[in-house]
Amino acid sequence: MTRAVSIIAAVAIAAGALVSLPSSVSAQSDPIAARKEIFQSFLRNVRAINGVLQANGDVRPLAATAQEMSAAADRLAPLFPAGTGQGQTSATTRALPEIWTNLPAFQERAVALKTALATFGTAAATGDAAQTRTAFQGIDAACSACHTRFRAR
Repeated sequence: MTRAVSIIAAVAIAAGALVSLPSSVSAQSDPIAARKEIFQSFLRNVRAINGVLQANGDVRPLAATAQEMSAAADRLAPLFPAGTGQGQTSATTRALPEIWTNLPAFQERAVALKTALATFGTAAATGDAAQTRTAFQGIDAACSACHTRFRAR
């Protein structure tokens, strides 16, 4: 096995390992910690996906990553109950008050993320790296749109 193929295989394996999202934090007891855990898993997965794309690796395993991220996105909405914004609790959060004052817009952003993840997953499943790279831009755009409006820097 050549060095380049070994690196690509390692990145693909790492991406597959990140598919499993942690579930050690109880959403009922600490919704802020639970949502942070999901967002950290998104970050790890996006970095792993980017690594596979940069290494020109096999994109097909990334379809499963997209499915797992989509399932995690489904778990986010209940993790923003009233009283869990910055200054309303002792926990540190970057969630802006507009999440609670404009919940429909926040939920629209979640739908946009799920749509981008579905498009990415479909592209990855085909094995077409160029199509998958293009679809990955949709995930980036969905994340950025939500962060711009609903997350403090």
